[in-house]
Amino acid sequence: MGIIKTVGLYFEGLAKIQNGLGNMAQGVGTVAQGAGKAVKNIAESETTKELFRFMGETSLEIAQETKSVIQKIWRWINETAAQVIKFIERIVKTTLDIVVSWFKNRNIKENEVAFSLTEQLRNGEYKIIQGIFSKINDDVIQSRQIDSQEVDDLLKKEEIILYT
Repeated sequence: MGIIKTVGLYFEGLAKIQNGLGNMAQGVGTVAQGAGKAVKNIAESETTKELFRFMGETSLEIAQETKSVIQKIWRWINETAAQVIKFIERIVKTTLDIVVSWFKNRNIKENEVAFSLTEQLRNGEYKIIQGIFSKINDDVIQSRQIDSQEVDDLLKKEEIILYT
């Protein structure tokens, strides 16, 4: 009984760590969105526009260059947040719960099939493709890819899983 309880507590602890890292990734995304909105609000504010109008036509060129720089910063913030989230996904053990939770956040209809494909790559890491297949359109209508260093046993054992 003691070993089973210890193993159970171990897996419970791992699940809490995964959940915490997932929350951290969401936080990074929220910070990036907030920073991007702030930059956009500054660039589009009436005060900024009035300042550039006041400075004259040469300011129009400066304004366009500034807007371009702000857009580049915004793209960089988005790309960096996406890279951080991908990195966290990679180092966290991908479990069936993580895979299933993605499906739970989708509105899967009766004429659609949810699936996951797991492939072990040559470098030992795993690629999991999740998707929703429309029987009507005969096409995948939503999908995502997870790259992970480690997956749970069920995902290793079953290359293709259909969820109903």
